[in-house]
Amino acid sequence: MSHGLRIALIVLGCLLAASAAVLTFSPDARMLLGVALQSDPGPPAIAAGIDCHDWRDCEETSRRFDAIVARRFPLGTAQSALEDTLLAQNFRRDPNMPKTCTLRGVQRPIGVLTIECPDWDPGWDPRNELVYHWGRFPCGSTVGVRWSADRTGRIVHTVGYFYYGCL
Repeated sequence: MSHGLRIALIVLGCLLAASAAVLTFSPDARMLLGVALQSDPGPPAIAAGIDCHDWRDCEETSRRFDAIVARRFPLGTAQSALEDTLLAQNFRRDPNMPKTCTLRGVQRPIGVLTIECPDWDPGWDPRNELVYHWGRFPCGSTVGVRWSADRTGRIVHTVGYFYYGCL
């Protein structure tokens, strides 16, 4: 094997190892790689017409999406109606989401995936979040909806959010 070929293989191996490390430890990188490897489905119907092209400031876009969610699923709406609507638009649950949230200020174990409870519900169920990703490499957008429901399955709180990021 020639010296040049050996160096090229070493460089390729290093790049693959670095890529694997980034993908292992960065959820954003995994999401963007997933977006890059599939065709762009575009935004879901509920988010049609909203977009943010400046990853440094998408707060206004996020507020607009939150308002859309609040209008579409007002307080008292059946949780099943929200879930059915979003799942039909290909929103998905994160299968790695922990089963419970952790109260703010409580020490979290090292090496264990946790999510902080939102201020609006210290007993929030992390399964009450659905997300949708789209975009073209190297950038991608995410919209998501988090909610809480009462014992009868009626929505008592919703939050819609929008993220845009690039590698």
